[in-house]
Amino acid sequence: MTHRPAAAIAIAIALMLSASLPAADLAVREPESSAPAVARKPQRDRWSWNALHAKATPQGDLTWAPRPFAFTPGRSRRYIDFADGDDSRDGTSATTAWKHHPWDAAAVGAVRECRGVHTYVFKRGVAYRGTLSAAESGAPDDPIRLTSDPAWGDGEATICGSRQVAGWTRGAVHPAIPDGAKVWWVDLDFAPRNAWEVRGDTVARIALARDPNWTVTDPEDVMSGWYQWEQPQWWEGRNVTDVNGTGMHLGVDTQHLGGPAERYVGAHLWTEYGIVMGTPFATTIEAYDAERKAVAFQGTWYGASGTLPSGTRYFLEDKPHYLDADGEFWFDKQGEGGRLHLRLPGDRDPNQSRIEVAERVNIIDSRGMSHIEITGLTFAFTNTLWDLTLRWFHHPDVDPAAIRLIGSGRDIRIANCRFADVHKAIRFKAEGDQDLIDGVVVSDNDIERTDHGAIDLMNGDVFGKIHPPTGVLNQVAVLRNRLRDIGGRAIRSDHSHAIWINFARALELAGNVLERCYGSGIFVFGGRAGTTAEEAPLSRNLIHHNRVEQALLAANDWGAIETWMCGPHYVYGNISGNPNGYWNWKGMHKPRGETRLGFAYYFDGSYKNFVFNNVAWGLTSDATSTHCAQAAFYLAGPTVENQLFNNTAYRFFTGTQWSPRNGRGLYLGNLWLDLSSHAFRHGPVKEDAGPVEHEYPHRSIAYGRNVFHQVGEEFALIEERGRTHAGPDTMRAALEQNGALASDVGVVAERSPVRDAEAHDFRPAKGSVAIDAGAKVFVPWSLARPVGEWHFRRDNVDATVMPDSHLFLTAYASNLSAMPRYDLKGHGVSAQSFGDGPLENWTAGALSFDGRTTYASCAHDTIARPFSYQYPVEWEKHEERQATGEAKASPDIH
Repeated sequence: MTHRPAAAIAIAIALMLSASLPAADLAVREPESSAPAVARKPQRDRWSWNALHAKATPQGDLTWAPRPFAFTPGRSRRYIDFADGDDSRDGTSATTAWKHHPWDAAAVGAVRECRGVHTYVFKRGVAYRGTLSAAESGAPDDPIRLTSDPAWGDGEATICGSRQVAGWTRGAVHPAIPDGAKVWWVDLDFAPRNAWEVRGDTVARIALARDPNWTVTDPEDVMSGWYQWEQPQWWEGRNVTDVNGTGMHLGVDTQHLGGPAERYVGAHLWTEYGIVMGTPFATTIEAYDAERKAVAFQGTWYGASGTLPSGTRYFLEDKPHYLDADGEFWFDKQGEGGRLHLRLPGDRDPNQSRIEVAERVNIIDSRGMSHIEITGLTFAFTNTLWDLTLRWFHHPDVDPAAIRLIGSGRDIRIANCRFADVHKAIRFKAEGDQDLIDGVVVSDNDIERTDHGAIDLMNGDVFGKIHPPTGVLNQVAVLRNRLRDIGGRAIRSDHSHAIWINFARALELAGNVLERCYGSGIFVFGGRAGTTAEEAPLSRNLIHHNRVEQALLAANDWGAIETWMCGPHYVYGNISGNPNGYWNWKGMHKPRGETRLGFAYYFDGSYKNFVFNNVAWGLTSDATSTHCAQAAFYLAGPTVENQLFNNTAYRFFTGTQWSPRNGRGLYLGNLWLDLSSHAFRHGPVKEDAGPVEHEYPHRSIAYGRNVFHQVGEEFALIEERGRTHAGPDTMRAALEQNGALASDVGVVAERSPVRDAEAHDFRPAKGSVAIDAGAKVFVPWSLARPVGEWHFRRDNVDATVMPDSHLFLTAYASNLSAMPRYDLKGHGVSAQSFGDGPLENWTAGALSFDGRTTYASCAHDTIARPFSYQYPVEWEKHEERQATGEAKASPDIH
């Protein structure tokens, strides 16, 4: 039996084909009329994905463009004034305001019992202090609102996680504190990890006592003021030890660890690690080796995990011995409280300043809430769980947030809020197996100075989970937020990525502007975790018109903008500038092209990315400079169905890195400017396992319409034999010989094809060869549970083959490169049957069918063939199974 589509002119389709009738019984109906196709006029206001969500400058840069806050109360209002309110009043007007919100455990009387749908109006210019535990929901089209009214009060309506502390006494008596006469103290009934001085509009964080007394003096190397490990012969594993039966690292520093032991043991140690990622984490010093001048501590995943190369950096923290300079504090914890010791900048008297001391770790916290709007509020000064060395699974409050939802929630909007000096702004996780988070909008917020990330929206996936069900993150939007100085104190074994979206089924992430992120800026997973035996029926991630500058300040081997797993990921119209990723242990030796393991865009085991109209710019192409980022676009592993077109890359070591061993990639119409090495380094990458056993399948790879200017002599590596092409001519010949999908490669521009690359003005220069050189590429819309997708581009090896491009994360999908595909076989088709189509200009991408003599089919044997796969019975244990019949997703219909 064969299956064939009825008569049509097809450019690209994604559909299910019926298997109910034999081919001979398929009726072919002639069209009653025909007319030329007319391009639809774009309707930007109709489709969010077609809007900028940011302001574009004439030079092509993007700036933050939030939509303005509007006070939109519901039918019932309750007013809250923490300074002058009273819970004995009715709360229905500004003059009869309550002191507390009903979700606050400190509320009394009728306030405590208040339930239902209300608009809660917080007075501006007043700091509310308390945790709101949300355990109720609004109604569809009638949400519970937490907001502020610009007409009531002046300034910001702030909800603080801190207590304002006064009554300071001068003169510390703790024997280990140096210069005790300069230290002020106060006794508290809680245990703070953070403190700030507020003077007018200026907020200054007070550092937890540390050694050395470092500050960020080099914006490109935030750890330049830290100490460095010496680690002699680290590659032989000699710097390890055993403490009470636990393997540990032995950090050696003969210059700064001279003793005595009590100065170190029990202190927190923040250290980088190797080989890659390296995000500094807090661990405890558990022993001191006076002979080697070394301290013992556990690695990022506990024990002696990770690697500690020479040149990785560290600092010590949280001992009274380190309170030796102004601008620091130390807390002597005794029970639930203790004594706070403080030295302000300039050794000012804290009684003459406003001192905010962190008390609460979450501000709005919920295990389930729906139909909620939180707008026009400020969240500030949150605390951290006392033990900074714990990983996420030890306690729920290891990873808190100003607004946190762990459970289910629908129809939640957080907009026009400001978050400053918090651990994290927003964290939602569908933690339970039956939890669902859906209809979430996070928009127009301003977030700055966080310890660990900014916005986390997660499904229920956890490391090691195998069997379904998993809590679902369905439809979410993260729009027009500004993030600055994000993630400076990461959770142990985490990386402080600024916006982290985990397996949403439908995501739009657009118009966000990010500056100075210690981890990745945008970090998006699609589909489901690769270890989970569960179907992901839909994956559609729209990542567009975002701007990320100076990400990866304290981490490497990530991208400023990064996607993972199964798309489609639509990555377009973004700007990624100056990705960092400096790793000192390697960078200090200035190896060519490896001083920064940072990337503007990183597709990490990520499939089906449509990457177009993006800009990537670095600081320099000097391959030995500590400011030279490794690549503009990095594709980890032999991924497939990734298409890069009409992008601009400027000042990197390489333009792209990818392993083409499975083929199926497009590189069209891109500008490659000022690269010290390859534009295309398409060969084995660090994630590849084992030797290349066959020639790369260039017949499914396209290189065309690119423009090159000042690209290194290596130019391109595209063959499994490792041969480097010095220019487009020999590369073109090799591609033609191998029947590449497109092989014209592009042209070399003798003068810059753009107006002012140094100023990041990448508009075409007058007379530029880039004018009209862009590629038109058809991008199909993501559908649920696709079983086939054909583009009908001419295969230059065998024109009768029409490859299937669909990807679907079925429950049995593990290696997406090896999933069943349903290529069509052309009948009555030759190379001459293909012609130019209206949707693509780089290939013969149109094929005429008549359904009788010219048609395409897929053999029933191909469709019905059982698929063998490895089923995860338990962690790292698999058994072979087969997907057959209805259990196998295919164009066959049962």
